[in-house]
Amino acid sequence: MKSFLFSCFFLLFLATCVGQSNRQYAKAGNESFSKGDYPTAAQYYRLILDNDSTILDIGYKYAEACRLSSDFKNAERWYTIVNAKDKGVTYHNCAFWLGMMKKDAGKYKEARRLFERFVKKQKKNDNYYTKKAKNEIASCDSAMRLYGDSVNVLIKHLDNKVNTVNSEFAAFPIGDSLLYFSSFRPDVLDSNELSSRIFLTNKDSGDWALAKQLDTIINSPEYHDGNVCFSGDYKRFYYTRCESTSISKTRCEIWVRNYENDKWSSPKRLNDQINLKNYTATQPNIGVNEDGSEVLYFVSNRPGGKGRMDIWSCSVSKEGIYGNPVNLGDKINTFDDEISPFYHKATKTLYFSSNGHYGLGGFDVFKTKKDSMNNWMQIKNLGVPYNTRFNDLYFALNERGDNGFLTSNRTGSFFKKNENCCDDIYAFTLPVKDSIIPPKKKTIEQEIKLLVPLTLFFHNDEPDNNTLDTITKKSYKTTYDAYISMIEKYKNEYAKGLTGDEKIDAEEDIANFFEDSVIFGFNQLEKFGELLEKNLDKGNECIVTLKGYCSPLASTDYNIHLAKRRVSCLRNYFNEYKDGAFRKYMNGADALLKFEEENIGELMADASISDNPNDLRNSVYSRKAAKERKIQIIAISTGKKN
Repeated sequence: MKSFLFSCFFLLFLATCVGQSNRQYAKAGNESFSKGDYPTAAQYYRLILDNDSTILDIGYKYAEACRLSSDFKNAERWYTIVNAKDKGVTYHNCAFWLGMMKKDAGKYKEARRLFERFVKKQKKNDNYYTKKAKNEIASCDSAMRLYGDSVNVLIKHLDNKVNTVNSEFAAFPIGDSLLYFSSFRPDVLDSNELSSRIFLTNKDSGDWALAKQLDTIINSPEYHDGNVCFSGDYKRFYYTRCESTSISKTRCEIWVRNYENDKWSSPKRLNDQINLKNYTATQPNIGVNEDGSEVLYFVSNRPGGKGRMDIWSCSVSKEGIYGNPVNLGDKINTFDDEISPFYHKATKTLYFSSNGHYGLGGFDVFKTKKDSMNNWMQIKNLGVPYNTRFNDLYFALNERGDNGFLTSNRTGSFFKKNENCCDDIYAFTLPVKDSIIPPKKKTIEQEIKLLVPLTLFFHNDEPDNNTLDTITKKSYKTTYDAYISMIEKYKNEYAKGLTGDEKIDAEEDIANFFEDSVIFGFNQLEKFGELLEKNLDKGNECIVTLKGYCSPLASTDYNIHLAKRRVSCLRNYFNEYKDGAFRKYMNGADALLKFEEENIGELMADASISDNPNDLRNSVYSRKAAKERKIQIIAISTGKKN
């Protein structure tokens, strides 16, 4: 009895101690978070969650702190936990940030669904998050297309003579042998305080030499210095000076040194029109107008912009007089951030990075030019591998445009603790001035083989229900059209009896199945038909192998007959294709187009699918059941007929 009472008192004492510790950790974490010290805040919140992982408020704060300190994996994990339990009731933006983490992880379909759900729930709110979520829905679609259209260029990570476990950024090349860049590094040995400083390196036997920090005339101990650029005649040296307003925030201004009387002047701050009081002006870059006069591009969050950080410009006279800043407009600037402008004089192209235009994740690099009316033309995403799902910025080219640099925190960058926490400088080489090496064109044979296995889906017991026939007169196009006309019925039947988030989830699950599987499959079939026709026109023999499946709702014997009808249905599609374009290749002993069948019937069905005819929700209208009712083109062999 004494032992039992002692155990009870000890557990009570332990619970009290844990509770006190949690309160202390929460207080310390909240204080660190409010100061912008997100890594420290995350450490305190993690201690609480190690004691009790069910505290949603701490879980959400931990996810936020992880995101803001670039620990994206833990951020995604805890946003997922909170979103599943809270369902947006208390933490309204949780689904939005989870979507952003999914997108930055390259999980574009999952991200898209989260953004769609967020917009539905927030339809009465017209704020930054709903606007961003709507934009991200389209951006996820764009990202999937961009990944399928990469360009053939090698991106090289510069070694530790330039890059460190801290952040290096804003490379600015001079010719082929000099490179200015900026870096956050400790000012003194063993210091935890990082300051941005400007460095210079030169080519040494084909490699970049160990970078050296510029003197204290440029790198002031009182400021963060960075973002170097030169005027066209190299007589003006621009850079940014920033001062910290909190642990995670800074305010920046643009400074210049003039080359006069064979020497560099002392640094001078640009005028108040550019360095507007209480706002940031940063990332200067010099461009050229049509008349040859110079223009200063820079980034600012000043009033009158289109979003957060915008790109602005002002004229620069030969005497160094600066005109009034002008916003570059909504062709370039969005409701979000546009940064790191770089103007390439030889090709009259403006490069910049944005997280507001459609991209792969984080910041992507874009480019644009002016038309004959001096208006900015449609922007273009540079694509993979210049852009990744991480931050890609500070794109810069040499004068010829045959090699350049960019800054990225992509996988492969150096880091201390959290992968992708820190920026590094990457180099690339182009064989043609400011051009992209076109990808090697695939042959028709290669393209068609990339489409298989190709999966097509059917409504329950189609084609021709309730029969033991093994052939059908229907074409797959006919069954497909009828199937997609039933999307709303499928959504209603699968969501029947559900309410709230469960109903939304069920409807979205069905809508996504039709979009990602049924419609996608038919579009692939259309591409397959186009390539098949080209292949046959070249005189190649094509043998297409088909495989049918069914859901387990009926008997195995019935399913075998149904699977044969589905094969027949797909054969009819090819027979009717373009009013019989394939028929001349399908008949006779020397037919070039042949079909083979393999393993038809009820095969590899998911054991969790209901075979109860009275449970139509799960046996007919569920995604799992619908996924079983399919036919596949599993292979195609092609080549000259012997």
